[in-house]
Amino acid sequence: MADNKSCEVIGGKRMCGKTSELIRMAFREQLYILCADKRMAKIIYEQAKEMDLEIPYPITPDDLPLRNPCINRVLIDEVEILLQRLIGKRVSAMSTSYQLRELPEPNESGNKSKSVGSITIDVDFNDALTGLKAIQREARKATAALKDLETKATETTIKVSYPSDVKEES
Repeated sequence: MADNKSCEVIGGKRMCGKTSELIRMAFREQLYILCADKRMAKIIYEQAKEMDLEIPYPITPDDLPLRNPCINRVLIDEVEILLQRLIGKRVSAMSTSYQLRELPEPNESGNKSKSVGSITIDVDFNDALTGLKAIQREARKATAALKDLETKATETTIKVSYPSDVKEES
């Protein structure tokens, strides 16, 4: 059975700071972070640099098995993605005897802003979506009117008649 004090599972919704917490742990203890692929390794390393924390470059399943005797422990980012990559199947459920430390949900205040470094982006698409829906309704009305006009035009035959006493000019 696993020793509950030897490992901690950090849980929470996406974008709540789980990876940031792993980066801080990697910095404090100079541990490697095992992640799903090289792209994620680069993202994590760049995030650490933005946080002004120097960590060992993250490792991936391609680096396994870890033959370096100096590496005794690792941190794992997005364990479910990593497991799915390792076993080649979708994970339906997991269990652990490790203690779960759940991080708070991102922006619990209800604010839809996301902090990226020192830049805050606050995006509210409600007005834009309302406007787009209004445009879509008007476009449907215009399309229906055009179809109606086209139908009437094909049903209507224009007859042109000339009086019999009018002679064509040459």
